[in-house]
Amino acid sequence: LERLRLSTTASLLHHEDVIVIASVSANYGLGSPDDYRSIVLKLVTGEEHNQKALLLKLVDMGYKRNDEFFDRGDFRVTGEVIDIYPAYSEEFALRLEFAEFSEYIEDNLMIISGCCVTAGLSIGGKKFIDANYIKHFIETDNAHLSDIGARFIEIDKRIFVKSVNPFFTDNPFLENDEILYIDNEPIQSIDKFLQNILFSPQNRVIDFEILRGNQLVEISVETSILKGGGFLSDTFLENIGVWLDESLFVTNVHKESAFAKKGLRNSYRLLSINGENLKNEDEIRKFLSSLKADIPNKFNFLFKLKEKELKIELTSNKKYFKNIKKNEMGSFGNFSFGSLTTGSNMGTGDFDFSGNWNGTFKDDKNDTFYDIYNSIPLAEYLSY
Repeated sequence: LERLRLSTTASLLHHEDVIVIASVSANYGLGSPDDYRSIVLKLVTGEEHNQKALLLKLVDMGYKRNDEFFDRGDFRVTGEVIDIYPAYSEEFALRLEFAEFSEYIEDNLMIISGCCVTAGLSIGGKKFIDANYIKHFIETDNAHLSDIGARFIEIDKRIFVKSVNPFFTDNPFLENDEILYIDNEPIQSIDKFLQNILFSPQNRVIDFEILRGNQLVEISVETSILKGGGFLSDTFLENIGVWLDESLFVTNVHKESAFAKKGLRNSYRLLSINGENLKNEDEIRKFLSSLKADIPNKFNFLFKLKEKELKIELTSNKKYFKNIKKNEMGSFGNFSFGSLTTGSNMGTGDFDFSGNWNGTFKDDKNDTFYDIYNSIPLAEYLSY
């Protein structure tokens, strides 16, 4: 009865088209509408609220904190998330998620740590460029970021290869390789490891010692210009001349690529590769990485523009692909990348070559941003 009374009162105060059918006795004990309005908490997405003040308000309204047994009239707190079970509902609860920052940062604002060391530059909202990247581009002539054809993940302070770019000449990496040494130096941290690679000059040869299964393997990789990541897509298709946005719409096609010669242009949307339906960048990287150990002879791409489908079949040029014997492929043993689950509770974290940038370009006015990549000759990994 209490829930029905509260639900009815809430409906009367928030809607004008409410009809209540009840006995005369139901009118008694309702209280003043003004008193009820004074304890109503109104929340709007995007508003700023102090979390502590919000929790105290809930207590004043008669709600109690219960992080274990969540029932009507309770709320629970997990980090930046507050769950509220309205006293008038049995059908739903509310979840409030607080933003990482209490407010958005203005454009072009320098972020300085407590010890007066520049941490980086905000470029609006939550987009942030680390100071090391700024220093690299200021101090380096013809600055660029470098690539070695792999993306990495840190698990329990160990660094593994998460995905491998098949369109990277003679790529020696395989999924699940554990990185032990870089140029005979042990790995100190994931940040220093990535910056060592990203800030390398083009065509630098980097030596790695890796653990592949139970076998120690020494490999060398020659760096190339990183063509994706940051404000651009990072699907591995960039190395063969196609850039996408986060919804997989084409934003740039290299004019010398096989795709351009087959009629692909901006605004087409990628649907599938070799029959595999793909929904986002992660799925593309994961699928292409799975082909690394056994490159197919043909690649079939399906794009769509409104109702028009464009099918592009390209042939693999095997001279660019490094053959790795099946018995050289390793595994993690008791855990895998698919679910990132382990026999114990390990900390996990994803790291890619996008630095601390995010976002994509969708507007034609940004086409000039691709000029540097469109001027780089493409290796003919695929031909028509």
